[in-house]
Amino acid sequence: MRAKERQMARVVMRRFARIHETGNAQHRATRIARFTAIRAALLVIASLPAGCFSMSAVPPPPGSQRVQDATRHERAIFDASAPAFVESDWGRSGSFVLVSPRVNGRDVGWFILDTGASGCTMTSTAARAAGAVAVGSTLIQGSDETTVFRCDSLSLGPFRVEDVHVTGLDMERSSLPFGREIAGILGRNVFESAIVVLDGPSRSVRLLDPAAPDSIERATTILRVTERGADRADAGRIEWIPITMQRELPHVPVAFDGDREASFILDTGADATIHFFADTVDQNDLLESQGVRVTGTKTQVTFGRRASISDGTIEDLRLGSRQVGPSKASFARPGDGVSKHLGGSAGLVGMGIMRNFVVVIDEPGRRVAFLKPSK
Repeated sequence: MRAKERQMARVVMRRFARIHETGNAQHRATRIARFTAIRAALLVIASLPAGCFSMSAVPPPPGSQRVQDATRHERAIFDASAPAFVESDWGRSGSFVLVSPRVNGRDVGWFILDTGASGCTMTSTAARAAGAVAVGSTLIQGSDETTVFRCDSLSLGPFRVEDVHVTGLDMERSSLPFGREIAGILGRNVFESAIVVLDGPSRSVRLLDPAAPDSIERATTILRVTERGADRADAGRIEWIPITMQRELPHVPVAFDGDREASFILDTGADATIHFFADTVDQNDLLESQGVRVTGTKTQVTFGRRASISDGTIEDLRLGSRQVGPSKASFARPGDGVSKHLGGSAGLVGMGIMRNFVVVIDEPGRRVAFLKPSK
């Protein structure tokens, strides 16, 4: 792993490196777990599709001053006349969502749409193409720093943020896991100001204005989900699951293995189905449960530490009243180097679950719905 790829104080490089399956003769490809721009603290680790790419800071210009908030934006605007539909790429298996925003009115490439990122990042190549201006730096671990860019605007479909700070982060060989080069990440700057509808079965994305009184009706009517009313969408009939924000990341309650319940990060940047952090595994004796079946183990290196991960299935897994088990699952073992950084986070709910539903993410309203598509 390259020396430049380190933990960031405001841009956390989250990665899995060189995974080896125990009891499996076939070597699995190296994985890089993901990263996120964080306003306050070191945080989350989640997995991306198999592949290997590297991440490094964008050196700031000489004399750059430290930026206090590397993820801010001045205002968010919706164009009511523009269609809600956003062009997207979900890959072959729906393990990620890529979108192509306009930065300063220019198409600079594809970005990961990521609820697990509390800000936006952009490569140096994308920043040059957008004409973004370096306004300072933000600290990386030790004495290293990365550039913070200011963009006049960043727009996606009907949605636009203006006067936005974007953290510089270069990504090399990103076409390996994603099938195309990645220009950056779109995180909470989008999700905190929009209702984002991810239609997993049809592999589509829509953005709706949370201030519009008919946004939820439009979402469910357009997508023709079964939870709508007989004639029109009825938001009152949708089962909403509350979102709580912890360290600026959205968390949802998940019930599992009988009467157990905990708060999991809702993470569209993770290809996992459900991932349990080590503390959750230990506190609930999950690997000893009759409802859990372990099919293999692997060793990963995260933040320079080797950790053991068990793959398998869990029989009982519920989001609200919806049973989503039996489900594939992964279970971190002690020493994963993750749980201690996450406070009350029990694990991750990833695209392995979300791609099977129409997911209405209403972060401004602090709620999310997992809806069953009409046949």
